[in-house]
Amino acid sequence: MFKSVAVVLAALLSVCLISSCSVEAKLAKYPGLKERVAEYYAAEQRNDWEQSYVLRTPAFQKETPKETYIAVMRRDTTGWKLKGYEINAVKEKNGEVVLFMTFYQEGPPNNFYNELARSNIPPNTPPITTLELQSESSWAQLDGKWYVHVSGQRLHLTFDGPLGINY
Repeated sequence: MFKSVAVVLAALLSVCLISSCSVEAKLAKYPGLKERVAEYYAAEQRNDWEQSYVLRTPAFQKETPKETYIAVMRRDTTGWKLKGYEINAVKEKNGEVVLFMTFYQEGPPNNFYNELARSNIPPNTPPITTLELQSESSWAQLDGKWYVHVSGQRLHLTFDGPLGINY
């Protein structure tokens, strides 16, 4: 029995390592992308909306006034904190690089994710404060620099899509 458990654990470890290595190998095909992704989400974690705005595509910047972006992001992130992220997979689509990501997001106790989940949670369960959200983030390279096109669909953020014209 121990031998079969060891074989299963070794197989799972192999899959995890291969999947992690394949993500790193795919990211390596796009020089500078991993660093730019880290820069963007670090700005989000610091609530540095001026810096995150600069890292959005020029088309986004053209359609969305900087002052509006900053004001809306401040409003949308009140009570929310991006705790971290993971890149789970990488692919090219329509000339952009799409990252399949998990976001670790801390929210206020009465956030709408909790409200949606209440019907599936036993009564008196403490509110969920750290959420794992799966989404895609897309990146475009322009003049040798990477820009975020879609930052990952998180329902509390108005400007997580490609253009910020729906504010």
